[in-house]
Amino acid sequence: MSPNCGRFVMVNAYSHELSSCGFWLGDGPIDEQAFYAYAYPEPKGFKDFPIRLEWAFYQKEMREFILPDDLVRTAKSPNDFLLPFLQII
Repeated sequence: MSPNCGRFVMVNAYSHELSSCGFWLGDGPIDEQAFYAYAYPEPKGFKDFPIRLEWAFYQKEMREFILPDDLVRTAKSPNDFLLPFLQII
């Protein structure tokens, strides 16, 4: 079971392949606000996917790609900065 995730979510969402992206408020391994993207089950080689965004990274403990919110908020064009990240999976 996953913390902070109801059983019905785990049964219905994680019983099939899925990709997800969203916004992380900051806690645990990532102590800052950030955008995240992951696939489940994690495909072979996913963590080594050559993303073109040098400011995004794969967070091993969470098994997700992370893009810090500070970088998005301060970008000249936040939408153009965020969209490529959200399209990685």
